[in-house]
Amino acid sequence: MPPTNPYYNPTAYQYPPVGYSSFQPYQQPLVQAPQQNDVYVHGEQAAQSYPIQPGSTLRLWDDTADIFYMKTADQAGNVTIRTFDYTERGTTQPMQAQPQPDFQEAIDKLDDKFQRQINRLNSIVGNLRKDGVING
Repeated sequence: MPPTNPYYNPTAYQYPPVGYSSFQPYQQPLVQAPQQNDVYVHGEQAAQSYPIQPGSTLRLWDDTADIFYMKTADQAGNVTIRTFDYTERGTTQPMQAQPQPDFQEAIDKLDDKFQRQINRLNSIVGNLRKDGVING
């Protein structure tokens, strides 16, 4: 019988430990979504000079008029600012009412055209009957 060592642990030198996997999946760091905050400013000049972090969007409410600004900075820090009333300025135009076509006038024109064609065909048929080409 071999001598027993009370300090010997047969699983101490195994890698990975029994029952565990050595594979550890890559864990992507959590990225916070850009937050939208509402900030009140005093005029357009104040909105343009309001600081903004790269990769974020701010809604800036003008307390001197009924407008607001959307100020956005991309990851490189390039800033764009858009001005809104209830619609975006400079990009949308109000829809203008299109004049409705006069369908009755179009129907009357077609009716006149068909009546001329019918009269023409009737005269052709009348001439063919007179000449004896067709009976009836």
